[in-house]
Amino acid sequence: MSNRWWVGQHPRPVFGGDADSGIKDPAMLHAFGWNVLAWLAWGLLILVLRYVVERQHQKIAAQEAQNALDA
Repeated sequence: MSNRWWVGQHPRPVFGGDADSGIKDPAMLHAFGWNVLAWLAWGLLILVLRYVVERQHQKIAAQEAQNALDA
């Protein structure tokens, strides 16, 4: 709210502001889109890596349990 109360002290809000706010330059809109896409790709990479590691842990635990039953 400070950017609405003290207009001279703070920049205008980019999202959720009045009709004169927002990303005006198309290059900034492209940069914002690429940034969102990059964070999405990073999140998916972390998700896939975590899945692979957990699956390996489950396989190792299952093998150890089978070895314990066979012994």
